[in-house]
Amino acid sequence: MKLISFLSLLFLFTNSIQSQNPEIVPWDEVDKIPVFVGCSESGNSGMCSKKAFIDFVINQFNQELISESESAYTLNFRIIIGTDGKLRWSSVKGNNDEIELEGRRILSSLPTYSPGLVKDQPVNVMVSYRIELEKQNDISNIKSVDIPPIPRDCENNEDKRICLAENISRYVNRSFNTDILRSKKKGNSIFRTTVHFVINDQGKIVDVTADGENEVFNQEAIRVLSTIPSMQPAILNDKPVAVTYSLPVAVGISSN
Repeated sequence: MKLISFLSLLFLFTNSIQSQNPEIVPWDEVDKIPVFVGCSESGNSGMCSKKAFIDFVINQFNQELISESESAYTLNFRIIIGTDGKLRWSSVKGNNDEIELEGRRILSSLPTYSPGLVKDQPVNVMVSYRIELEKQNDISNIKSVDIPPIPRDCENNEDKRICLAENISRYVNRSFNTDILRSKKKGNSIFRTTVHFVINDQGKIVDVTADGENEVFNQEAIRVLSTIPSMQPAILNDKPVAVTYSLPVAVGISSN
C-alpha cells in the first residue's frame, strides 16, 4: 500500500511583499507577529507559528488528490491575517485548479491567530508560504521492521523499541503546553487524543494527525509531536524505511 507523505518547505518573503495599502504590514515588519493557536508559550512563537501553519495544511490536505503519475505538488499561499486574528484575504497557487481549490478549502477552516501588533495596536499582517508535497515509498508497520527508529538517547539501549516509546512519551510530557487548556474547562478535566504520524525514511516525523474530541488539544498534540528531533530511521532488509506510529495522549487539568 502506498501512502502519501509531505516534504514541507517554508519561504517567508520578507522584502518582496509590499502592499500599497498602508494598513497591511509584512510579517517581518510588525512589532509582535500573529501567533498560531498553541504557540503563545513557545520559546520561539514565530517559528512555531510558521511550522503550525504548514502542519495544518499538510494534515488537512486530501491525499486522494495526489496523482500516481506526479512525483510532487507545490502550493504557494499568500495570506493576510486580520486585526481580529482571522483570515482576511488569501491567494493560493498550485499545480492545477483542483490543488488550488483544495488549498482554499483548507484555509477556510484556518484557526484564529493572536493578531499581529505594531505599537501595541492590532494590524493586518501579510505572509507567504510555499509548501511542497512529495510522494513517499511504501510505509511499514513499526512492528514489522528489523530495527525501529532510534532517538539519540536510545542508541546504546538494548531494547530500542521500548526506549523509543519512552523517549517519545517523555518528550510529549515535557513539551505539552497545558495553559491553553485551562480556559476550556472548569474544575478538574482530562483531555484525551490519539496522535498518528509517520517517522519517514530520514527519521523525521511527518503526517501528524490527532483524533480527539477537543480541537485545541488536538492541535497542541500535533504541534508537540511535530517538534520531536530527527532520529535514526527504521531499518528493514538493510534499508531505511518509513514507519507508522500511534500514541495515546492524556493530560489532566486541575482547577486552581
